[in-house]
Amino acid sequence: MSVVKLGAEHAEIIKPLFAYSKFMGVDTSNNYFVGDELKFQEFYHEAFTETYLTNLSNYHAYGSIIDGKAKAMIGFYESIDDASWYWNQVRSDSTDLELIKHCLDAVIEHNERKGRLKFYSMFPAKYSKVYRRLAFSKYNSERYDSFDEYTVEPKNQCIYTMPWQILYNRTLTPVETVVRCSFLKQQYRTSMTNGGNI
Repeated sequence: MSVVKLGAEHAEIIKPLFAYSKFMGVDTSNNYFVGDELKFQEFYHEAFTETYLTNLSNYHAYGSIIDGKAKAMIGFYESIDDASWYWNQVRSDSTDLELIKHCLDAVIEHNERKGRLKFYSMFPAKYSKVYRRLAFSKYNSERYDSFDEYTVEPKNQCIYTMPWQILYNRTLTPVETVVRCSFLKQQYRTSMTNGGNI
C-alpha cells in the first residue's frame, strides 16, 4: 500500500471510487442532467479529475493505491486568503476505512510543510460524533483539536463565501451539514512560518 499525490495518470484508476450511488447519504442512481445522459457519478468524477488532477496550484489530492487500484482518496484546497486549507473531497471503496486515515496523514503532512496548520471540513451532521474516529489516525488525533463553526440546513446556501465556494462547491446539500475547523495544538507548533512578502 502506498499513499501518493494524485495526478492525471491516476484519472482512470480512481473512477471506481465514484461508482457508488449515494452522495451525502442520498441515492443519486437516477439523477441525470437535463438533455444529457451524463450520470451524477460520471459528472462528479469528471469534475474531480479536471480540478484536482491537472496540476492547479491550489487544488491537490492524495490517494491510497493497492495493487494498481485506488482504494481511498482525499482532495483539498490550499487557501490564498489565509494559512489554512479546506478538506473538500473524500472517496473510499469502504473495504478498509483505515486507508482514509493514511490519506489524511499525507494531506496533513503536505500542508504542515507549507505552514498550513488548520483546516476546514464539511460533513453530514449525523456523522459529527464519529468523524474524528473515522478520519484521524491516533497520531494526528492527539496533535489536532477542533470545534464546530456552524451548521447548514438541508437545501440551504451557506452564507459564507469561501466555504460556499470551496466546501460546498456552490451546491445545496440534501442533508444538514456541519463545518468544522481543525487546528494543530499550540504545543506542537514548534516554529512559525513567515507570512510576509515583498
